[in-house]
Amino acid sequence: MFTVKALLVSKLRYLSGSLIDLSNVLGRHGIDYRVDALAFSRRPYQGSSLDLPIDPSKVGTIDVLFSDGYCPLTISKHLMNLVASKGYDLIVFSRDRECRVIASFIAQELGKDLIINVVGVKKADNKLIIERSGFFGNFNLVIDGVEKPALIVLESTGSTALKVLGKKSFNLKYVKCSDGIEILGYRSIPIRGSVGDVVIGVGRGVCLDPKAGSLIKELAKELNATVVCSRPAYIEYGFKECSFWVGLSGMKISPKIYVAIGISGQVQHMVGVQGSKVVVAVNKDPEAPICRLADYVFITDLTMFLSEVLKKLKGSKLS
Repeated sequence: MFTVKALLVSKLRYLSGSLIDLSNVLGRHGIDYRVDALAFSRRPYQGSSLDLPIDPSKVGTIDVLFSDGYCPLTISKHLMNLVASKGYDLIVFSRDRECRVIASFIAQELGKDLIINVVGVKKADNKLIIERSGFFGNFNLVIDGVEKPALIVLESTGSTALKVLGKKSFNLKYVKCSDGIEILGYRSIPIRGSVGDVVIGVGRGVCLDPKAGSLIKELAKELNATVVCSRPAYIEYGFKECSFWVGLSGMKISPKIYVAIGISGQVQHMVGVQGSKVVVAVNKDPEAPICRLADYVFITDLTMFLSEVLKKLKGSKLS
């Protein structure tokens, strides 16, 4: 029997549900497990006991971290001490916003990939196989050979329309799913993105400026650059003129130069680009978090910036 030792991080109000979700993720694959739980609250917890509808023999210890206010850095430091002292196979985060922010900090400290929307865990020698839902739950993706400790964010468990299983060769061979949807084509993208020396990152700011999108494509061609985007640009605004999106997707890149255009610089995105040697930020908002993190910052209109840079690049070619 394969035994998993996990640490579950959850807001106190969601702890019971998160323990049940974790039990489903592990138990339905026939995995024995022991879990320590750490919960935090915005207010001191007054109850004398926690009502946990789960097998008590599976739960090791439950630490309630009282907090006068939500401080992800304080909680992350507390977690790092726990992780350093115990050999966890899994560090599991519930899917609420606060836990996902804490997960990003922990991933950065440990230099690990953060895998989201996880619905299953299996054993592969001394490593793990992580199953996660994708494309709004229409099918599942399986990530093979994840080294311990794995950092995962839970997703609601339940039946999905199609399961796509892939191993290290990423040979995915499925044609139809149960509700009649036909897959006409697919491509496999590794967790760590393959990019060139220069990468242009597209954020929400570009999507709000109709002219900027076409100028980005022109700039990428001039610089022979790879174009990636942030989650809001891809999911909320449907920006598809990119190789992949960096951030909560778990994708990481390490170019020589990363030019972030219209990207605010949320923690999860910056974790994905932290391997960049030089970060250049172009933004209208001087208060955007990326302005404190970038090596070079341009506070300006995006279209004006792109137009001027293209003019200089084309001018230098002519001369």
